[in-house]
Amino acid sequence: MRNEDRQLPLLPAQEGVLFVERMHGGPGTHNLALALGLDGPLDRAALDATLRALTDRHPALRTAFVEQDGALRQQIADQVELTLRTADFSQESETDQLLAEHFTAAQQEPFPLDQAPLLRPTLLRLAEQRHVLLLVMHHSVSDGVSADVLAGEFELLYAACATGQPDPLPQLSLAYPDFVRGHAGSPNRLARSLDYWRSELAGAPATLDLPRARTAGPTERRAATLRQDIPRPVAARLRELARQNRCSLFSVLATGAFAVLMRHTGERDLVLGVPMSSRLQPGSEGLVGLTVNTMPLRVRADADQEPTFTQLLHQVQAKTLQGLRHQHLSFSQLVHAVNPPRSSGRQPVFQLGLNHAVGPAAPVRRAGLLVERLPIPNATAAFELMLTFMEDDQDAWVYCEYDVDRLDQDTVTELARHLVRLLEGAAADPESPLSALELMGETERERVLRSWNDTAAPRITAAVSELFAEQVRRHPDRIATVWREEELSYRELDERASRLARVLRQHGVGDGDFVGIALPRSNAIPVALLAVHKAGAAYVSLDPSYPRDRLAYMMADAEPTLVITDSATDFEVPAELDLPLLRLDDPAVIAESAELPAASYAVPVDAEQLAYIIYTSGSTGRPKGVMVSHANLANLAAWAAETFGDGLRRVLAATSINFDVSVFEIFGPLLSGGSIEIVRDLLELGERGSWDGTLVSGVPSVLARLIEDGGLRVRADYLVLAGEALSPHVARRLRAALPGIRLVNAYGPTETTVYASASATADPDEGAPPIGRPLRNTQLYVLDERKRPVPAGVAGELFIAGDGLARGYLNQPELTAARFVPNPFGPADALMYRTGDLVRWRPDGQLDFLGRSDDQVKLRGFRIELGEVESVLAGLPDVAQAAVLVHEDERGERRLVGYVTAAGGGEPDLARITTAASRLLPGYMMPTLVPLPELPLTPSGKLDRSRLPQPDFAATEGRAPQTPEEQALAELFGQALGLPQVAATDSFFDLGGHSLMAIRLVSRIREELGAALTVRDLFEAPTVEHLAGRLTKSAAGDDFSVLLSLRPGGDQAPLFCVHPGFGLSWAYAALLRRLGPDQPVYGLQARGVGGAEQLPASLDELVTDYLAQIRAVRPHGPYRLLGWSFGGVVAHALATRLQDAGEQVDLVALLDTVMVTAEDQDDDELVPEDDEQLQREIASVLAVVPDGDQLIAVVQNLIRLRYQFEPGHCRGDLVFFTAAEEPDRDSSVIADRWRPHVSGRLTEHIVSCAHLDMMSAPYADQIGDLLAKTLRENAQAR
Repeated sequence: MRNEDRQLPLLPAQEGVLFVERMHGGPGTHNLALALGLDGPLDRAALDATLRALTDRHPALRTAFVEQDGALRQQIADQVELTLRTADFSQESETDQLLAEHFTAAQQEPFPLDQAPLLRPTLLRLAEQRHVLLLVMHHSVSDGVSADVLAGEFELLYAACATGQPDPLPQLSLAYPDFVRGHAGSPNRLARSLDYWRSELAGAPATLDLPRARTAGPTERRAATLRQDIPRPVAARLRELARQNRCSLFSVLATGAFAVLMRHTGERDLVLGVPMSSRLQPGSEGLVGLTVNTMPLRVRADADQEPTFTQLLHQVQAKTLQGLRHQHLSFSQLVHAVNPPRSSGRQPVFQLGLNHAVGPAAPVRRAGLLVERLPIPNATAAFELMLTFMEDDQDAWVYCEYDVDRLDQDTVTELARHLVRLLEGAAADPESPLSALELMGETERERVLRSWNDTAAPRITAAVSELFAEQVRRHPDRIATVWREEELSYRELDERASRLARVLRQHGVGDGDFVGIALPRSNAIPVALLAVHKAGAAYVSLDPSYPRDRLAYMMADAEPTLVITDSATDFEVPAELDLPLLRLDDPAVIAESAELPAASYAVPVDAEQLAYIIYTSGSTGRPKGVMVSHANLANLAAWAAETFGDGLRRVLAATSINFDVSVFEIFGPLLSGGSIEIVRDLLELGERGSWDGTLVSGVPSVLARLIEDGGLRVRADYLVLAGEALSPHVARRLRAALPGIRLVNAYGPTETTVYASASATADPDEGAPPIGRPLRNTQLYVLDERKRPVPAGVAGELFIAGDGLARGYLNQPELTAARFVPNPFGPADALMYRTGDLVRWRPDGQLDFLGRSDDQVKLRGFRIELGEVESVLAGLPDVAQAAVLVHEDERGERRLVGYVTAAGGGEPDLARITTAASRLLPGYMMPTLVPLPELPLTPSGKLDRSRLPQPDFAATEGRAPQTPEEQALAELFGQALGLPQVAATDSFFDLGGHSLMAIRLVSRIREELGAALTVRDLFEAPTVEHLAGRLTKSAAGDDFSVLLSLRPGGDQAPLFCVHPGFGLSWAYAALLRRLGPDQPVYGLQARGVGGAEQLPASLDELVTDYLAQIRAVRPHGPYRLLGWSFGGVVAHALATRLQDAGEQVDLVALLDTVMVTAEDQDDDELVPEDDEQLQREIASVLAVVPDGDQLIAVVQNLIRLRYQFEPGHCRGDLVFFTAAEEPDRDSSVIADRWRPHVSGRLTEHIVSCAHLDMMSAPYADQIGDLLAKTLRENAQAR
């Protein structure tokens, strides 16, 4: 082997594998295995010779990875010693299990990557003539196709060795070193690839989360695999579809994967990892090595244009072709260039992958040995989920490899079945829209539509007054209602209600009329409600505590015949309504009632007649009246009796009649023989200190507050929770506070008569309690955007049908038609209510509540459920209650804000809460915390989000350091900046720090705290609180890259800043705070600063290199260029080169750049070169570069190159900043020397500082302000 072939650069794919391994913290563990079953007499000598022949033939099997000059390289040995391990299972009975365990253990054993070979063979003896040969290889030297090559060659080589024949394999026509060198892309090709991926992945989603996936934190990447077959007739039709579209079968199958993932996740923009073959050179088909590079494939489906399967297939084809054209970079290069949002513990860019392989050919016996390829699952999960599509001449199937710490087997099994079902539909009709392709089989569809909705029960056709009369007949002397000291029996309640009903009829109330109820909390409320029903009317809830404007609107909308109230209630009717009031304590009304018979009275009422109208909040800001019938209410009461039985014996009635829970609290007991105790509200229980009964209902947040306040003792059989999502931590607290009580988590909008589903909660430690199953005669449908049922586990919108469905909204037919829509799963003319709530079926037929459909937000590419963040915060020991919203700060940036109250009262400890939450939430989900004494609630006890205060972001950014790490960093910040104190949320650069200070600060942090931080960390996390989170991270190596991303984001043309004479561009970070958040800024840095590499031989070579870096970010103008000192020379040369190429350059700015040419080489005044001057200029940099001598060599080379400068003619203006206080020179002539080389204006700005202080505060602020002004003026002029 030639010497130059012994050390090779890494392939891009190898860089990617090693990058992912480092990211997951397991070097040498990304292994794959080839298992060969050997049936027949085995010649051990022939086997040993075969293995030697394979390692001699394939250099990749003799490769290790070593570091040379700071870079990792492949090192190929001439020969390797290959040890064949052995194990004997011939005496064991459970050989299949033992083999599986051995396969897993062998793959999990790490390789030392610096020692060849990265191949470990093991011979497993199962019987005298039955063996298994296991070859475990590190993925950096092999892949699936290479395993196929090895399997085929092993058969032929073994047969030759066993029979004494010569090597039957032809010599490889392409040598491995030539293959590697062939992938060393040119700078231009790399630049084009980088430009493509930056554009292709701009705005891509940061993560893809499958339903029921556990996405928090890192995992051990333990893999499990299951197989799902594609029926042979379906596979045949899919092959025909591929032929018709001139693509591979894999493209069709991959399209199916994208489609099913869109359906399962609800996402329309997906990025999956797809291995792309790099075997493009002739002869590469016989190589062993890592010849696939996994690259992102992004596929999108517009929400307003539903694509067909064929259209999606064409997009997959096109994107795959583009990916193949631009795969000339490693995954780590791609991540660095794109700089995607990160989620802790998860791979950036994509987390799910696709793969393709061809099934093995039928085995042939050679030399007495039958060699059969055995399926072997990977022990390490390459992705959270990898779908590997397999095919042979007739069949196709998919292996689903998944990370067991992320996904459950049931979830993956369902996904695989749905994939095959979708492919079956696509094969039958590829022009169908994606959403029209069925995922579920008939059994599964029947389960979600019928079985789990089998709630049929006898329908009740009686009105409320009839049902109540039946209880009066059964239990005339039983206590019906209690208000403080006053108790009413069923007979007494019926007599009062009957008398009042007669009064109502005499005052003009007729059948179907509306009667307002505006009474204080007392026994008068159930009397009035029953009286209205007995009079044949429907009541309208008008809680007198409500705002008058809202009550006025409700009365104007409902137009009640009259309003029942009393003189103690401050209730007024607007004059323009001319609405009569019936005051129950009016002497005339009392006298009138006394003269009427006490006998039971009720006019006949049809069950379909309206029983009440309750107003609920509307999206327009005006309440909407929900119309509920007697049949609706009777169905609810029947469910209550069946579900709670004796639990209705003593029910707490604490809810305002303006809210539908009051209907359950009052009529549930009274229509089944129970009793109610009326209280002002739930907070009255806290004042009392105790309550004994059988059932309490309420909003979880209110009950949680009562518990936190302490002192509440409740004895009851049931606690019915509704009105808002019940979180696990609230359920735990309630169980602990009320031992033995049965928690019922109920759900239902007002439009479905209080409740539509309910469940007795299971172990609350397992997650959010479900909202249960449908009530009697109720159907729950979980549907997608096209109102098609979704499978269990998949999120969808909840639609409700059945006997609880309200009539609609009073006087709002358009809104009624929008929310009460045709029910395609019920009888003709049936309707269902669109809730706007997101839910999903559990495997047991219960529903999980996921939040509102509008409760999802996306911040910086991440999809965030506000309810998830709320649940984490509220579950912390220091937090009593929590709410999370999105607010815009003063810069218009959307930010997550968490409002918290302290457990046990007092002021929340935000530092402790932040620390605890950061262990449970990824960084992108961490909100800015705002402390509150209590959360604002609506009158019904629900969280009133509209009253949560606008956060003062300026105030929240000034908190004191709390943790030891923050305190230590704040002290070091202060020392570096010369400040007495620094807040945890103060930015180093906003406080006047600049890059040279940053160098010194990072050096001090390393010395004092032992943290492996880099200056890039300080750029990316410039505050104490954010930098504290990086103290334990490993050092990055890209601070010295040629192209340094100081601020990659922004809408403006980027500003490219060329390094000064010491080679680094970190200093320009001082300009960021003055240039505005929409101005991208990149630095160009000298090669060789970070480690030994070939230095540019000429200034022209350096300019060409930097042009390639610039065009990789921005292929075409306009360009903005800036250079300080030596960098100004390069900026001018870049400008003229770009203009000669026809590009527009709208800014050239030079910072105190002295014009030097070959003629000036001996002019000591202009070009001081002594060692003392050199050391002074680079002193601050020497502390942080890997090699000080190397830095000096770089700087001396730059000094040599600047004498080669021959100024061209720059067409346009030039902005020049002169350091007026630089000693020992005439600064007045510095700018003038550039005038002959500029066709436009030369604008000079005088900065009162020395040359090396230009990027120090406040001089950098002055320069930054002037630059920002110039950039704005140039943009306006353009």
